[in-house]
Amino acid sequence: MNEARIEFEKIIDLINKTPKSKQIFESEDWRYTIQFKLDGEDDPFFLVVKDGIGKVFVGEDINADMLITGDNKSIIKTSQGKGDFTHGISREEISVEKGKVFELMRISRAIGVALKEQK
Repeated sequence: MNEARIEFEKIIDLINKTPKSKQIFESEDWRYTIQFKLDGEDDPFFLVVKDGIGKVFVGEDINADMLITGDNKSIIKTSQGKGDFTHGISREEISVEKGKVFELMRISRAIGVALKEQK
């Protein structure tokens, strides 16, 4: 199954369509790539944020700035607004194998804003 990727694609699409959350991706000309290798997913996937737009791809980017491993359920919950990346890390559901945890806070903020604006 690729449920985490599908849910993550949905929330990234919502962020891209929500001006307030999109501003978070646009701030400081943020360019970042996050690789996800998750238990319960058929395929790895990665997020590229460039020019204020997030896009999810199936596969691996060996030059990714960050690598996240662990349980796909944590990413599903985060994508649905039922927690955030720091909850998954503190509960040891996911791990940041490479990169800075701080960068995940930016995505968590964008998710929160997008979901709030959607209501």
